[in-house]
Amino acid sequence: MLPPVNWLPETPSTNSALRSLIAQEPLEPWTVVATLRQTAGRGQRGNTWESEPGKNASFSLLIRPHELKASEQWTLSLWVSIGTREALSSLVPDPSRLRMKWPNDVYYDDRKLGGILIENSLRGEFIDWSIAGIGINVNQTRFLSDAPNPVSLAQILDQDNLEIEPIIAAIQGAIAETSRLDYDTLASRYHSILWRNDGLPHSFVTPDGTRFDATISHVLPTGHISLQPTSGPPLTFAFKEVTPLL
Repeated sequence: MLPPVNWLPETPSTNSALRSLIAQEPLEPWTVVATLRQTAGRGQRGNTWESEPGKNASFSLLIRPHELKASEQWTLSLWVSIGTREALSSLVPDPSRLRMKWPNDVYYDDRKLGGILIENSLRGEFIDWSIAGIGINVNQTRFLSDAPNPVSLAQILDQDNLEIEPIIAAIQGAIAETSRLDYDTLASRYHSILWRNDGLPHSFVTPDGTRFDATISHVLPTGHISLQPTSGPPLTFAFKEVTPLL
């Protein structure tokens, strides 16, 4: 039995709220803190996440990895990415269009449905606990920020007033189940759902503005992505060292 979802009426960040709870009292693994109004939610690359109050799933999940080393953080990211995608795949009309954009954004076709931000606390060489902050666009249909490609479940399904708590609970359960899988199974499954992993060349750009076309080869156990340019040797990048172009 997984812990029930803990709801806050409003909070700057569910990650920060959960981190404060961890400091105050022992918490069960898979504890969730959720809110319908997050005023300072963060995304990857230091971006803010636009979320209309009351419309979306904004929550954080406590994970207590079993003897995962700090050098194995990518395994943890696989748990969260694959579990989140697994839970959402039962909601969309065509699960094959639901993909994970490296490292852990949720995409439906070429549009961003949600994002994940993972924070780790280390004890020596091991991960003591992790917080996965997850945001899924559920009922929002108007996006006012300059984010180029958002989409919501309401838009995909042409429905409104979707229930948010069952979606959160489904993701919570799916991540817990995914954490039981061995690394090879996780890596294979992630590879199969990786956005733009179709054997075709796509455009990428590095922070200095260098653009090139390449196919995705694979993702290493460190979380680095290996790309095969249309000419030249394979290239390997860490997160933030390369960005796919839409």
